[in-house]
Amino acid sequence: MRTGPASVTAGWSGRLTGLDGLRGLASLAVVVTHVALATELVEPLPSEPTLWWRLLAVILGVTRDGTTAVLVFFVLSGLVLVRPFLRHGSWSDWVAYYPRRLIRLYLPVWGSIVLALAWVILVPRRIEPGLTPWIVDHVEVIHLGAVVRTAALAQGASFNSPLWSLHWEIIFSLLLPIYVLVVKRSGWPRTVAVILLALGAQHVGTLWHRGDLVFLTQFLVGAALATQVDSIRRWGRNATLLQAGAVLAGAFAFTQLPWHMSALAPAGPVLRLAGGVLAVIAALSIPMALRVLDLQVVQWLGRISFSLYLVHEPLVVSLRLVVPATANFWVLFGLAVPLSLGLAHAFYRLVEHPAHRLARWAGFRSRDLVSPRQ
Repeated sequence: MRTGPASVTAGWSGRLTGLDGLRGLASLAVVVTHVALATELVEPLPSEPTLWWRLLAVILGVTRDGTTAVLVFFVLSGLVLVRPFLRHGSWSDWVAYYPRRLIRLYLPVWGSIVLALAWVILVPRRIEPGLTPWIVDHVEVIHLGAVVRTAALAQGASFNSPLWSLHWEIIFSLLLPIYVLVVKRSGWPRTVAVILLALGAQHVGTLWHRGDLVFLTQFLVGAALATQVDSIRRWGRNATLLQAGAVLAGAFAFTQLPWHMSALAPAGPVLRLAGGVLAVIAALSIPMALRVLDLQVVQWLGRISFSLYLVHEPLVVSLRLVVPATANFWVLFGLAVPLSLGLAHAFYRLVEHPAHRLARWAGFRSRDLVSPRQ
């Protein structure tokens, strides 16, 4: 089973390929967002952006940061990690889970840190005219202590800022038994109650600047959805075209429009989480969404999505410092996206996939220690 911001398998009851594809598209959206942040597409000069700009930003999924995609990652992780333990979860399964999960997270993260530091050495970070605030934020002295804390996933780092989300991913992974206990054997009323509670936590956590309320409850939403996967898939098979279209439209509108309509901004965290829930429901059940998400290229994106998430940002920053300051969004887009995809594919083959094999071996060995084969 692949986990983290990577492609997803379902554990029992087969593989949920739609979730793989959704994760891949979310990772690609993060890359596009960072290209936009590097070129100020998200901060247009006119005080009132043109209709063309608004449509372009919405279609590309461009926001002012990557938290919408990370929200989807967290919901997916909650669903995928909890689901195998809902019907069975012996002591030996839990013993095998921890080394397997930690290896699958930490080894690729460490590889990405080494690669990010290599980019910093190859293309020294510097402040010069024409750089966006986002690029300037990546120009700072790197201390050994910060590298060590980042490698432990105790904090984020400017040299590879997407690692901030892995801090919450590792906390959730360690607390997984609690999540399983909270949602196990829950019916639809309890599932809806958990989701409504999480929506409230988004608002309160945002107001109080409490990351634990904001992010750990996003995993809880995914855990709640894990109990209803079969029901959701049955609903999708019988859904009318109007119902399916409403879910797809809601997922798109709730996750995107709060970034582009000031009237919706105060309710943004709640709307984005609701949109994330609808996106996962669509990826589980709606045939028209599954046809797109099951395309070979989208499945490939899902397979390399964790690697893409880990390695793209230092490359984007390096390219922005190399190309002329006058280069616009489309120039950097044309360079950064294909190069990021190629680098992610190589990273997956050389680092992430071997980490998966090692994790499986460690899981089997750990299980054998507590439950020797006869």
